[in-house]
Amino acid sequence: MTSAAVALAIEDLQKAGLTAVVAPAGGADEISVTGIRVPPAYRQAFDEAGAARAQLDEAQPGPPSSKQRKPAESAPSDDTKMAQARLDRAYASQARNDIGVLEVEQRLVHLLKPSLGAPVSAGDRLRLAGLPFPVDDYRSAEAGSPGRVEQYSFTLAPGAGGKVDPLNLTLDFSGELARRNWSGSPILNSAGKVVGVYSRPLAGSDAGSGADAAGTTSHAVTPIARLRDIAPELQ
Repeated sequence: MTSAAVALAIEDLQKAGLTAVVAPAGGADEISVTGIRVPPAYRQAFDEAGAARAQLDEAQPGPPSSKQRKPAESAPSDDTKMAQARLDRAYASQARNDIGVLEVEQRLVHLLKPSLGAPVSAGDRLRLAGLPFPVDDYRSAEAGSPGRVEQYSFTLAPGAGGKVDPLNLTLDFSGELARRNWSGSPILNSAGKVVGVYSRPLAGSDAGSGADAAGTTSHAVTPIARLRDIAPELQ
């Protein structure tokens, strides 16, 4: 299990004729990926985001000529606002459905079990574990190793109304954590079961604002319940 973003990146590699493998941390085995599953809603949102970015590029005004006087501040056009709103909706849909399954050619020895029972609630002690990379990078530039695995524990804070929306989970990070991308990493409960998968920094995040940034940034988590959409055998 991983994020849909990771799964589609692997799918692109396979379409280019490359072989994708799963390599257990610390081991020499390379297990071939034989199939990929992502929610149809994620694929649709992925395509919609691409179309919205193209629309946004077209709506952006070109640079002023030497004879034109550039205003101190120019308000965005209606087309730009519409394109940006379309892109924000697509990103939000991606975050809600950012979960994927990699089918492999043999059974894995070490497994994390999903928690498909009671949803998480305010006050739950959770743990993020994975191989983070700089938030400005598209993907990690190096392979994982046991020494690179990082883990952070935190208590889930209540949202609006003092409750947690189990289908729209977010994590608020500050400092170094705010500038890391954990794409595909599991969120574990106190029993060591997976309750969600890290998706991405949310739109509007200033995670790349420097090492001394004091503000917090929000990061989306796809709830484990979405796994049922692509793995009916777990019903």
